[in-house]
Amino acid sequence: MDWVEYRVLTMDKKVTKEKNRMDLVANLAVILAALIVIATVVKNDWLAKPLHISQAQTALKGTKLQVPGVNWERAPRTLIMALSTECRFCIQSIPFYKRLTTETRGLDNPVPIIAVFPQQLSVAQAFVQTNQIHPDEVLSRSLQTMGISGTPTLLLVDNTGKVQEVWSGELSGSQESILIQQISSRN
Repeated sequence: MDWVEYRVLTMDKKVTKEKNRMDLVANLAVILAALIVIATVVKNDWLAKPLHISQAQTALKGTKLQVPGVNWERAPRTLIMALSTECRFCIQSIPFYKRLTTETRGLDNPVPIIAVFPQQLSVAQAFVQTNQIHPDEVLSRSLQTMGISGTPTLLLVDNTGKVQEVWSGELSGSQESILIQQISSRN
């Protein structure tokens, strides 16, 4: 082997080592970036806690609810579903709302379900129709004037308009079952 061949082989080894080192750094950078993206997604989407009932919504329990156009006396209890077409938890809870509006239909004395949206009535009606949610009535009202500060909020109201129960945010499976049991009971 002459001096030129030796020099070429030595340079090739150095270039290969440097290339391997650069590949390693680049791969580590990609892995780090991927971990940051995954951590952000997990933190923001999967670990996001359901909304807790705010003090304003807790204060709703026991108060008389004023909703223009609603006749509380038509049934012993009415369920108000305050939703928004732009609410992530409302959209994630669509399967529950479908189940709720379907399962409560078969009751001897079904509880009327009224879906109230802050959006225009045509937008709200399209939302429930597209998502196959079947409330008895769909209304467009200001949620703030009803004392509701966030969506989704579900209110069980008696025949005088007094709020008996308040559920807020995305409900867990057990909370959904409790809500359906309370609606299904004759109290």
